[in-house]
Amino acid sequence: KEFARVDLIDYVNRADSTLKVDDEDIDEEKDIIAVVYVEGVIVDGFIDDGFSVGGDEIAHRIRKLAKDENVKGLVLRINSPGGSVSGSEAILNELSRIKEKGVPVVISMGSVAASGGYWISMDSDKIFAGEQTITGSIGVFGLIPNMKKLAENFGLQWDVVKTHPSSDIMSVSRPKSEKELQIIQEYIDRIYERFLYLVGTNRDLNSTRVDKIAQGRVWMGVDALKNGLVDELGGLEDAIEYTISKTGVKEFEILEF
Repeated sequence: KEFARVDLIDYVNRADSTLKVDDEDIDEEKDIIAVVYVEGVIVDGFIDDGFSVGGDEIAHRIRKLAKDENVKGLVLRINSPGGSVSGSEAILNELSRIKEKGVPVVISMGSVAASGGYWISMDSDKIFAGEQTITGSIGVFGLIPNMKKLAENFGLQWDVVKTHPSSDIMSVSRPKSEKELQIIQEYIDRIYERFLYLVGTNRDLNSTRVDKIAQGRVWMGVDALKNGLVDELGGLEDAIEYTISKTGVKEFEILEF
């Protein structure tokens, strides 16, 4: 007498399947249009549980697809608020590599594709977004907690052995000096400049224009289209249809990864 339901923990712990079809079901004589899903916060490493997704995991899948000669097109479906810079860069690098092999790369943005989720959209043939997609957020921030006082409240202390005053610059066991904070800020600024460069180069926007729509601002899909951050409003089916037209294939399978 109740609605059909599934416990959250059972849903989260669903069987992991990188390929959502059995290998035996793949017709090796047909061309493949691959749809790769990026769901959740982008982190480093190998993980994909619906809440967070590893940059190495997605990069590995794209690299595997690049070796398959039957793969004629790739649609990257993004539903991510961003996350790790290195994780995002790992994904983008593999997208660039498969694109260099002549495989069209098309982006389909879900409800959110911001920050790192927008970073991995660069170097693509076309970007589709929904009218209410939250995207942009072209910005970078860093956070290093100082846990020293909190730890001391519980009687915890650190002993450190180091060869340079700033060897433990990334440690949470002490406050940072002004010089160290400046170094960290310069590192973040360089990443931000890299982000601006990616957007300017791949969206054909000058640096002044990019800076005006960047600085961490988020945009709805309709505004992102006006600002030149996306190419067209549309959903996943639109992105797949465009990819098919781009490849010109006739007999094909759509496989979801």
